[in-house]
Amino acid sequence: MGKACSTARRAPRQAAQDAEAVRPLLKVMGEPNRLRIFSLLTQGELCVCDIESAIGLPQNLVSHHLGVLREAGFIRARRAGQWVYYSIDKATLGEVYPALCRLFNPECVSDESRAR
Repeated sequence: MGKACSTARRAPRQAAQDAEAVRPLLKVMGEPNRLRIFSLLTQGELCVCDIESAIGLPQNLVSHHLGVLREAGFIRARRAGQWVYYSIDKATLGEVYPALCRLFNPECVSDESRAR
């Protein structure tokens, strides 16, 4: 990623597209409990009861946050009998990841001054 940044500047249009692509992720992950849940799910699939005990939130709040993450497309649910298991949607994450890397890669931040 560093070489691409050092050889060519991002066009303003690309910068705007990157910002728009990561906006839903940042908006959803801006809530600390959702970020904690997402972080747990990076370790593998979990049911609500596992998430509840890991982060110490009641079931209704965990379910609410899972719903927001799911609606945004960052996690998915799989039913197995009476249990629902949640996991990261890697495809959605893969779509956002390149733009996220371009925006937050220090090598892509210009040191140029616009002052004249």
